[in-house]
Amino acid sequence: MTGITQEERTEVREMLSHIAVKAEEAVKKTFDALFEHNTELAEDVIEGDSEINDLEDAMDQHCITLLALKQPMARDLRLVTSAMKATTELERIADLASNISGKTCSSYGGNFPMEYKDDILKASEITQGMIRDSIESFVSRNKRLALKVILRDEEIDKLNRRIWKEAFLMMNSDKENVSKALILSYVSKNLERIADHAVHIAEMVIYMVEGRIVRHLPPEDIELE
Repeated sequence: MTGITQEERTEVREMLSHIAVKAEEAVKKTFDALFEHNTELAEDVIEGDSEINDLEDAMDQHCITLLALKQPMARDLRLVTSAMKATTELERIADLASNISGKTCSSYGGNFPMEYKDDILKASEITQGMIRDSIESFVSRNKRLALKVILRDEEIDKLNRRIWKEAFLMMNSDKENVSKALILSYVSKNLERIADHAVHIAEMVIYMVEGRIVRHLPPEDIELE
């Protein structure tokens, strides 16, 4: 056994980066479609989901081949297994973007309460940044950047709680607002879930670098070696 080469490590990271770009792009397009009620753009996100599924399959096959033929140990084993898991997280991010786009294509999409656009836009931009930083931390093995991603999740959680409260008040103030409240809470919850997937990738980075599982620790209790 020759072990995994530097070129093969680089290829794994480049494949993951490519999938991440596609997933982040799906999130951005989703919210452009929602705010503009652009059903064609939303349909583009939905149709593009199959491409990300194919990329996930290709990553899985590539990593399984490396495991079978190179039998990596220690750091390389953590790289390959973490890349497979991170790809799954990115595929789920794309699925959630596709779900939101599906609402845009339905009658719900036109009922989005634009007075809450700024809150959702802020949450969307934070979440896209978390996706970018989680993958950057993976590629560069930057555990401190990964920890920053984990700590930012509370910002999304606070926004989600505030938006849900507003949706509840909206719903109770006027029955005519029910559909608006439903689409608002649906979009906010799915954004919160997207952020969670970015956090999971960041947690894998710390495992990959330090060989330590931190996903069950409160963020404030995570100490880097």
